[in-house]
Amino acid sequence: VWSKSPLEDFKRCEELTQKSKELDENLSIVYAAAALLRLIKLDHKKSIEESKRAITLGPNDPWNYCVLAYAKYFNGDFQEAVSLCEKIERLSPYRPSAYLMVTGLSYRGVGKYDEAVAIFNDLLDRAQKGEFNPLLAHQYLIPTYAMQGNMSKARFHAAELLKINPNYSIDNYRTVTFYKNPEHLEAIVDALRKVGIPEAPPKKDSL
Repeated sequence: VWSKSPLEDFKRCEELTQKSKELDENLSIVYAAAALLRLIKLDHKKSIEESKRAITLGPNDPWNYCVLAYAKYFNGDFQEAVSLCEKIERLSPYRPSAYLMVTGLSYRGVGKYDEAVAIFNDLLDRAQKGEFNPLLAHQYLIPTYAMQGNMSKARFHAAELLKINPNYSIDNYRTVTFYKNPEHLEAIVDALRKVGIPEAPPKKDSL
């Protein structure tokens, strides 16, 4: 049950993850969960360590490789993330939306924009079926199209994103991303800014 405090929820997740480790230290899914929690705290080194532990315990579980690829992406190790995503595809030919998301980000990281665009458009199609968050699909497509040089498409998806959430802003984006290298973050922010995403949410009219 979620509380009204995201911080309290996060602390509770950390407590439950640690308790799970104490009950059974051989569950790979627990270490994968711990890796994601570490990534949220921007502890990239520990996130990668926890991910690798998950793979050691569950070498045939594609989710563990997905978590490591996600951590590697935000750590700036884009090519390593791509290699992990290719392994995921071998382990799981049908990739759930989360796997596609990480693969698309990894391809974008190494400059394979055509491949990334195709994947993110696939995610947008899945979003229309209720399998993925449409806001995230548009959010990923904006900078990818911009980096590809297709600004008209980037602006289209920016407009679609703002229809979904008129309060979306660059400030919002900064709070939900985990890049270790500020330059990688600013490359995305610059693309968002170029297509008209506001720096901050619109101010509410005072009564």
